[in-house]
Amino acid sequence: MFYYLLLGHLLGDFTFQTGKIAENKLKDWKWNLLHVSIITICILFLLFPWNFYMIGIVLLNGILHFFIDSFKSKISIKSSLGSLLYFIFDQVVHIMILYWLSTIIVKISPPLLIDVQIIKFLIILVFVSSFSAILIQFILKAIFPANQKKFFNGNEKSVGELTRVLSFFIFYLSFSFSKYSLIGLLAMIIGLIIYYNTSWRKWMSLNYFIAKLSMDVLISIIGFLCLLTIIRF
Repeated sequence: MFYYLLLGHLLGDFTFQTGKIAENKLKDWKWNLLHVSIITICILFLLFPWNFYMIGIVLLNGILHFFIDSFKSKISIKSSLGSLLYFIFDQVVHIMILYWLSTIIVKISPPLLIDVQIIKFLIILVFVSSFSAILIQFILKAIFPANQKKFFNGNEKSVGELTRVLSFFIFYLSFSFSKYSLIGLLAMIIGLIIYYNTSWRKWMSLNYFIAKLSMDVLISIIGFLCLLTIIRF
């Protein structure tokens, strides 16, 4: 049951959280309410069919999430390293609450429609794509605090997500079908280097690019290793 709650949280907190929501949820309670509502809807969708008690527990998670994010708005963190550590701490708190609630829901839940193996695969995919987009950016800002003023510049987020997802599936194909699939990874890296020279070099240092690309590939490898634990080849 925990995996269903976790996936709903990740989808609402990362995949379906727009830049505008992320920017305003700590400033205006209405944006925070919208943010929490999206998370709640995602969790309810995954837990269908519901009963009265399940809906109440999911709403309780939404209320706790709302107050946690409201509390965050009162905290001022100036250092990039502090922001990274607080981001990790914040997610640990949310996940601990989800785990606690899952121990209650499992006792009252009817059989769910979506197989848990599919849920686990989607968790890995969200981790590789949208969750890691934020995590990597916090790490990069901690390493290169003066490199950029905005959290993301241009299409940096979308290119990073595409890079990690493609790398993830390339590792899967190379393991289960053909080792020659790794040629696709090399071609993608060459393409990114060319793209860096033509577009990102204007504002992104070479060290930043190398660190970012290395983390993108590393996250894809971690995601693939997690995939090995849930899928039999």
